[in-house]
Amino acid sequence: MRETKVYVVGHNMAGYLPDSDPYYTDDETSAKRYLYDEMDAYGDYLSEAPEDERDERWHEEEDDLSVAMGDLNYHDAPCAWSVGIRRYWIEVTTLGQLMADNDIEAETVKDALNQLNGY
Repeated sequence: MRETKVYVVGHNMAGYLPDSDPYYTDDETSAKRYLYDEMDAYGDYLSEAPEDERDERWHEEEDDLSVAMGDLNYHDAPCAWSVGIRRYWIEVTTLGQLMADNDIEAETVKDALNQLNGY
């Protein structure tokens, strides 16, 4: 159980702590799906900007986001993309390392992941 590969997914603005708690999963497809959903939510936010605020930087961010979302399924973790000043990433570690780092005791992989994700 301790050697189970775990995918850690998150995003942050450059130089800042993550925007939210990372998401932990033992399935790479789930990790990519989660990251895609996070990127998609940011795309929704960008699309709500008034026309008069859509400058060159806005268009570059929208283009970077589109490329990152398109590339996601073609890369194995660990991987990361920059979208403007945001960084989206999937890191890979072991369950044993995460349990040690977070002082978690668990009897199953599912229980450990639930604890890490705050369930």
